[in-house]
Amino acid sequence: MIDRPDRTTSRFPSGAEANVTRAISKYLENWGVNASALLLTGGARGADIIAAEQARRRGAEVWLLLPEPEESFVESSVRIAGTDWETRFASLRDSCRVLIQDRELGPRNASDDLYERNNRWLLDVATAQAHPGRPRALIVWDGKTSDGPGGTDDLVSRARPLVRELVVVEPHTECTDEP
Repeated sequence: MIDRPDRTTSRFPSGAEANVTRAISKYLENWGVNASALLLTGGARGADIIAAEQARRRGAEVWLLLPEPEESFVESSVRIAGTDWETRFASLRDSCRVLIQDRELGPRNASDDLYERNNRWLLDVATAQAHPGRPRALIVWDGKTSDGPGGTDDLVSRARPLVRELVVVEPHTECTDEP
């Protein structure tokens, strides 16, 4: 996710948005993403929304797999005062299929972390939808251990054995001409 302004350690600064957008766009173009493609995303501000917007521009179908009901999700993972993330999310919500974890999977066990469960669910759905092939994964990640369970490092470790290609875009580096 794009960092909140009060984040002490930068992971995905807002100033990296344009470079990350260019990198995501190049990968989707190189992969030939078009109207026959499906992109799955968790819907959070930053990379999730950027990838969904770029895929929609190419005519792809996009599914937002939300870890919690929309109101609480927007509060925890989308909204930053003074930004357009909430408006961008609402636009995607209105044009994409939206699935909510508890509605699709049932209530979680007390031991399940909300975001770790969402990572597993995203990969399960991606694997099922890619059948008989294997999905690709495009991850925006600084390579560091997450702040808690269910972070990007968890998603990457779970995705590696399941996907045919895993691409990591590092938000602190400049976008080059070749992805």
